[in-house]
Amino acid sequence: MSFLPDGHIVMVREPVDFRAGLRRLSMRLQANYWKTDLYRNNGPEFTAVLFNKSRTQCRIIKLGRFNRLMTVAELNEGRFQVPLDKDGKLVPEPITRSELERLLLDGTTHGAFRSAAAQKAWERAQRNRLQVA
Repeated sequence: MSFLPDGHIVMVREPVDFRAGLRRLSMRLQANYWKTDLYRNNGPEFTAVLFNKSRTQCRIIKLGRFNRLMTVAELNEGRFQVPLDKDGKLVPEPITRSELERLLLDGTTHGAFRSAAAQKAWERAQRNRLQVA
């Protein structure tokens, strides 16, 4: 899955019922169910990152003009560490492509890496991305 440039990726922090499939989740995103419309930048393509209630799974949904694609990510151990809003509410937030890559490798977008292997993999991915660009 290729990710969109920065500004088109939104992390929905509210827990999502993953019994819903791709069709229902994408309809909710298009209907602005989680108030993600604020971050769409009026573009035809959009990527949303969703978490289940226990934060053990992450679903990435890419909505395009003519298609939709869903990827499921699970950590080998632990949970996704997603910071809460100041008020303790789970609110949608735009994230960068490098933050999404780190979330998938390490389970967090901030602070110290939880494992040295994840840090090395993330640094290698960043170097490769810079060489391609």
